[in-house]
Amino acid sequence: MNFLSSVEQILRKHLSILDFRFDSLQGPLPTPPQAMHFFLISNNELVGEIPSKICNLSFLSVLDLSTNNLGGTIPDCLKNFSIQRSMVILGTVNLNVNQLEGSIPQSLKNCHSKLPHLQVLVLRSNRFHGDIQNFNGTFSFSSLRMIDLSQNEFTGHIPPELFENLKSMKDMQVDESGPEYIRLDYYQDSVIITMKGSDFELERILTFFIVVDFSSNHFKGSIPKEVGELNSLIVLNFSHNRLASNIPPSLGKMTALESLDLSSNKLQGRILVQLTDLKNLGELNLSHNNLEGQILLDNHFDTFSNDSFDGNFGLCGFPFNGLWKWTSAWIEYGIHSFHNWETPLASEDDQAKPTKEKKDPNGRRKN
Repeated sequence: MNFLSSVEQILRKHLSILDFRFDSLQGPLPTPPQAMHFFLISNNELVGEIPSKICNLSFLSVLDLSTNNLGGTIPDCLKNFSIQRSMVILGTVNLNVNQLEGSIPQSLKNCHSKLPHLQVLVLRSNRFHGDIQNFNGTFSFSSLRMIDLSQNEFTGHIPPELFENLKSMKDMQVDESGPEYIRLDYYQDSVIITMKGSDFELERILTFFIVVDFSSNHFKGSIPKEVGELNSLIVLNFSHNRLASNIPPSLGKMTALESLDLSSNKLQGRILVQLTDLKNLGELNLSHNNLEGQILLDNHFDTFSNDSFDGNFGLCGFPFNGLWKWTSAWIEYGIHSFHNWETPLASEDDQAKPTKEKKDPNGRRKN
């Protein structure tokens, strides 16, 4: 059923909360009234562009337009978010699973600490492109606990400055009185997270569940060592990019890390012993890179399966079960060298067969 006409009528009133999630809405995105606090219209069939008037919202706390068919670019007027007093309270921006394109607005690149309450930023699964190099030294999302830029077309290097002022991802104190969830009054955040190569929907996000996901883009260069300062991070996913160079030793300082996915890049060098200090690490994927050397066995590293290391032809040792040894023999000696290998023992059936009696040309039996 299409409720869009009635929505337009409701929007003429002075509403602070609009929640039309999972309502089969079709047509263009309606423009909410200026007093809107929570604009929740995800999981519908809305099309068209995000109207520029959305920037006039005076007290917006949550903007959730995820899982629609919205296209075009994010409105240019978003660049004014950083100077509008109203946007200071913005806590969640969720635009995932649309067809939005273009580069990240300057408001998110040069916010100059004007979004201090933003906790969740999800731009996942769109068509955003370009680099994110314009993050400067004043960039600060001091409350940010989740940033998801995955499944887009971003390019260029990952800027180190991006991670320097993420204070909520560092030295976070867990409340021992019980679990707390990220929520802003009426709204409770829910997102899709990629772990172990699969997507999981989290209907509620624990405050200590801190995530950085830049997977499935076209980022290149090295992994910034500043990432290792995020010692409260739970999930780090840089997979399916074009990252090269060595894995930075600073990742060994991420003591809370439970899931690390650096697969399908061009990373080089050895697996660092510092990674074995990550005692909470339950999921590791370093597959399909150019890593070399011995697979470490320290601490719990011997519990990771072959899938964690596949596609690195320079790796050797457990848990590859000798496969590297055979590969090395082919490379080093060539196929012809296998003629010098010891002939396999005969099977029991072969041993049971009678030997044919040898005779000389005159038919007499040889001794």
